[in-house]
Amino acid sequence: MSNERRRKKSGFLYTREIIVWTLLLAFLIGLLVYNKDRIFKGGSEKTAESESDPFPDDPGDNPSETPEETEPPESETAPPESSPEADSGQVVPEGSGPLRVYFLDVGEGDAAVLMLDGKVMMIDGGDETHAQNVCTWLQAQGIGRVDYMICSHPHKDHASGLVSVYQVATVGKLYTPVQEYADNVYFTSLIDTAYTEGTEVSVPVPGETFAFGPAEVMFQGPVRYDAEEMNNNSLVVRVRYGNRTFLFTGDAEAEEEADILAAGFDVKADVLKVSHHGSGYATSEAFINSVRPESCIISVGPNDYGHPAGEVIQRCSNVGAMVYETMISGTITVITDGTSLQYNFER
Repeated sequence: MSNERRRKKSGFLYTREIIVWTLLLAFLIGLLVYNKDRIFKGGSEKTAESESDPFPDDPGDNPSETPEETEPPESETAPPESSPEADSGQVVPEGSGPLRVYFLDVGEGDAAVLMLDGKVMMIDGGDETHAQNVCTWLQAQGIGRVDYMICSHPHKDHASGLVSVYQVATVGKLYTPVQEYADNVYFTSLIDTAYTEGTEVSVPVPGETFAFGPAEVMFQGPVRYDAEEMNNNSLVVRVRYGNRTFLFTGDAEAEEEADILAAGFDVKADVLKVSHHGSGYATSEAFINSVRPESCIISVGPNDYGHPAGEVIQRCSNVGAMVYETMISGTITVITDGTSLQYNFER
């Protein structure tokens, strides 16, 4: 090979090597620039952190940074505030109920038992002469626990039979308007027994509520204490289940009824337990017109007081209510699924 050809070939190889080294150097420089943050700023630690934090841009990761507040979309509006007037009832949970309300025949006295989803509530228990019958009835129903016991007031025809319930059942909570009443030894015994047996004893305030399973129980009276007439200290109780309501009024007379209306309570009810066994001193025209019940239950027996008074029956009829008396029908049972009402009579 001539010297001239060797020189040409050597020049070509030399030029190719320069190009290769130049490209390699450019690649290394580019790689260095691309990874300068990792190399000079501890990038390996940052990489480990980002692998452990799937949301590295979450503002909560940096307490010093506050996320910018944004207005909600125009299509989203705040839910309206509910009010008693707008609330037509409760939604009955699927598989719940029915609510069974038994107005027991205890003569000239009051006793009612409510049963719902395995829970039991008693409102009054008649006098001592009917106590054994009440206990026998509870046992026949398989009731060994009364979750809530309400003594509307301490008069014997409402309170005395309740103490005997402890012979056949445990009691979870007792509501009374007072805790002392010297004129009825049975009421005193009821309070003493409740504390001895570990029952919680409470004097509720107007507007106080508690859940009876999926039903709501509200105390609406007494709004004030009447030192002269114990009847007007009766616990007035409204029970709401679905779209159906029951109102239990104890022996509240016209004065307590007026207090409840003046306080603004919603007394509308489908079933009214007529106050004071149908006494003419109770169930005033103003009150019955506000309740406007579908039916009126009068718990009454043979008596010398003229109960139920003819004018009370007339007032109930005037608002379109059917009137039923335990003295005639025996124990009266009202069953509701929260929508419809069914009535059963012992006789």
